Amino acid sequence: MNERDLESIRDYIDGRLHPDQLDALNHLLEHNVEARDIFRRMSAIEEGLQDWAAEALFFPRHDAESHRNITWAQKLKNPLSTAAAGLLMGIFSTILFKTYAITASPYMHNMFTLCFESFESGTSPEVSGLPKELNVWSGDYNKVITQFDSVKADDGTKMFEFLAADYKGKEEKKGYTSDLYRIFDLKIFKHLIKKNKSKIMAEAKYTCSEKYPPDRFMLSISLYAFDALPMTDQAIDDVKFKPTNFRDYSIEHSTRNKKINLQDLHWQVFDCELNVPAESNYLMIHISLVDTSQYKAAKPVQFEGHFLDSVKISLVEVSN
Repeated sequence: MNERDLESIRDYIDGRLHPDQLDALNHLLEHNVEARDIFRRMSAIEEGLQDWAAEALFFPRHDAESHRNITWAQKLKNPLSTAAAGLLMGIFSTILFKTYAITASPYMHNMFTLCFESFESGTSPEVSGLPKELNVWSGDYNKVITQFDSVKADDGTKMFEFLAADYKGKEEKKGYTSDLYRIFDLKIFKHLIKKNKSKIMAEAKYTCSEKYPPDRFMLSISLYAFDALPMTDQAIDDVKFKPTNFRDYSIEHSTRNKKINLQDLHWQVFDCELNVPAESNYLMIHISLVDTSQYKAAKPVQFEGHFLDSVKISLVEVSN
């Protein structure tokens, strides 16, 4: 990392970088941790977002004892201390962040990979239903495994397995949809979203065991852009019992439902795109496996033998 590299980052953020220099900057950001950190920090300064991490999270954590005496409104009004800003900046340092030129379409310029998740850490997503933290996977009961019968991971050695349409503490013990969520803070990319038309591109791969034919299943990917996360008691009640109600609180949303291909039990690609309004501050992805035969199930549907891998969420700049 030298002065020329630093100048390239400045020029890009200021919109002065020559197209011929973009490949070199792409390579730098992909392979140099220090450069990525400086890019993020300079981007935040560009938009005056030094205090962005001091906002309240969607569902702040509380220990089990205090949880009993705290209302939803109190939970959601409890902001992070300013001291947490450095911690959350550290969280962003762990995101896989790549930028590279897109040549497949004349209407797309740069792609920033917000996340590429192949579950190689071996840690299963939280089973808390809706997210309690930014940038953390959560949802219904699940586990991360290495192999199931003849099914192996698409990328690496581990994959996500849907288990049930249920999560810890769920009030209504029934359901036919197994859900997975993650919320991203887009404010660090505000200068890109404001300067250019942008879209979110999400992609995930699904397969299942031959023992569990997918003839009645559908995979759904939903993307929601928010200027602010839903913070009222009414909003929380609306979305925790019916996640599709996030549409009422988002400034833009997109959903793509796709039936499982019965002729191909190899890894199948599912995707969704969302145009990102300039005022977007947060993005939520919601991936769900739906048992279409169990809409009136009296208890949570079990989903053993259904798998997810190679989840990629990218922010793409689109020309006018």
